[in-house]
Amino acid sequence: SQLTYCITQYIEKDATTGQLVLEKLVEYWPWSNSAKQVMYLTELEEVLELIPPSVLELCADKVFPCLAKCICSEHFQVCERTLFLWNNEHVVNLFALERSEEFMAHNFRNIYGALARNVDANNPHWNAAVTMLSFNVIDIYKERYGLEQELFSRRPDMGDRQVARRARQNKWTELDQKYVTDRSEEEVKEA
Repeated sequence: SQLTYCITQYIEKDATTGQLVLEKLVEYWPWSNSAKQVMYLTELEEVLELIPPSVLELCADKVFPCLAKCICSEHFQVCERTLFLWNNEHVVNLFALERSEEFMAHNFRNIYGALARNVDANNPHWNAAVTMLSFNVIDIYKERYGLEQELFSRRPDMGDRQVARRARQNKWTELDQKYVTDRSEEEVKEA
């Protein structure tokens, strides 16, 4: 707790140090120790309460995937702590300040997928409290930001699969058309 106090003092003096702190927290995340993960999440929340949106934007590519993994953790305390972080009023308001569509779409994609997995009707999270907290977070962000239901109901990799399937179909269509064109040209040459 003294280390946390010291770090928050640095961030209060110069908010840009928050970027380095966030990046290093994620870099040294204790994936194999759930008790330490809960402590890291507490530290992360304190840092998020101190930084401006511009600093979050600089390191969001590293922070958001880490938080998405924590939301989907099998350890219920890690999930709960992460979901409490997303319920924090300051954190919710932090995203209101950085509300560009590009930021929301790019950085919340993993979070939406993780929340959707926790509330999936066919295979929800094994802990009922985590499922309820996930529903609460979804409701908060839907109400506050007018997010569409499809973002929460679609798995994160579904979009990639659909894009890949369309690309594959387009490639086959292109190959079929080329085959027909080449065959027509051969028949003309033979005639």
